[in-house]
Amino acid sequence: LDALDQIDAGIRRAALWRMLVGLLCMMQVMMIAVPRYVAGDALTPDLRGLFTWAELMLSAPVLLFAAGPFFAGAWQDARRLRIGMDTPIALGIAVTFGTSLVALGRGEEVYFDSVTMFVALLLTARWLESIARERAAAGLAGSLARLPETAERITADGRLERISRRRLRAGDRVSVPAGATMPADGVIATGDTAVDESLLT
Repeated sequence: LDALDQIDAGIRRAALWRMLVGLLCMMQVMMIAVPRYVAGDALTPDLRGLFTWAELMLSAPVLLFAAGPFFAGAWQDARRLRIGMDTPIALGIAVTFGTSLVALGRGEEVYFDSVTMFVALLLTARWLESIARERAAAGLAGSLARLPETAERITADGRLERISRRRLRAGDRVSVPAGATMPADGVIATGDTAVDESLLT
């Protein structure tokens, strides 16, 4: 692997760890929050306080580690005096977590479960998106690798000369046999054919 591949692998590994931490903490918080919602006023204040403090402890890794890319992206956007996609996400996470901290001190309803679920779902969506993007890039690279290395350019006197595909210039006329791969983008000047344009789509 070259340096770029190693960097990409490190980014993918970190993203996977963040997603796994987010999902694990979300499941644990929900296991505590659901009984608290179902029991309602039947829970004693001490037990309710224990549950909410446990939710806070399990939400901390999500805020400090899993949600890191959202805060980093929002900070970079703020430094450039612009609003990006991470800005409302980071604000939503921070406001909800801060509100829950205040509510915890007052003995009111907390929303740590909402924070963990929001972060976990976003990280999962980004992970799936990155996989789809990598597959598309790999398919594109494979298609580009199938381009011919040479092309048959038609000279001014009508002869065919074989040249490197990289030497083609705008305005050159090339001869492409039936079933062969187009060496470059162009317009069919003579003849009638069908072209597979899946590389473009």
